[in-house]
Amino acid sequence: MSGRSLLNFLGDIDQNVDKDFLKELVERFALDLEKRVKDYSRGMKQKLALIQAFMTRPELVILDEPTSGLDPLMQQEFYNLVEEEKRGGRTIFMSSHNLAEVQKVCDRVGIIRDGSMIVIEEVDTLRRKAGKIVKVSFSEDVEEAHLKVDGVVSISRSEGYFTIAVGENIDNIVKKISEFKINDIVIQEATLEDVFLTYYQGEKEK
Repeated sequence: MSGRSLLNFLGDIDQNVDKDFLKELVERFALDLEKRVKDYSRGMKQKLALIQAFMTRPELVILDEPTSGLDPLMQQEFYNLVEEEKRGGRTIFMSSHNLAEVQKVCDRVGIIRDGSMIVIEEVDTLRRKAGKIVKVSFSEDVEEAHLKVDGVVSISRSEGYFTIAVGENIDNIVKKISEFKINDIVIQEATLEDVFLTYYQGEKEK
């Protein structure tokens, strides 16, 4: 089947296709509907699947790794589409290992470890609870145990730097770090990836 034949076939089954919106989606994702689906590249198949998912403007869309195989321009087009559909009152569930993508488009996030949901939270709230990420290197030997003060969620060490996830109160760790000779220090807001790793590490240690 060609891409057009497949969409027509699926449309005949559902019979709720918004034809004007379908045409818009095809143009936005720049998909050649005359080619046979079996000759599509991975990215073209992904675009076809996204068009199929949205062409009836369903109230609920469930997507798994939706931007896999898409180039950056098409990824951005997908993000724009999701924002528009959200504003239209539709609900979109998506799973993704691209945490920057989740942070960019999602309102709420659930973190799954070993098949169990360990947290469901608003993205902004989750980041706020995670607090700050402190990356620091010292000009003297410092044991990890010396940095485990109240407010520290997790500590890891790589390439001479400690990476310390801190909750909302950063005062204790700043005071503790200042007891040692510092080579370099960076303090930044936690990203969703930082939050995920914090939960992952915390569960692993239990």
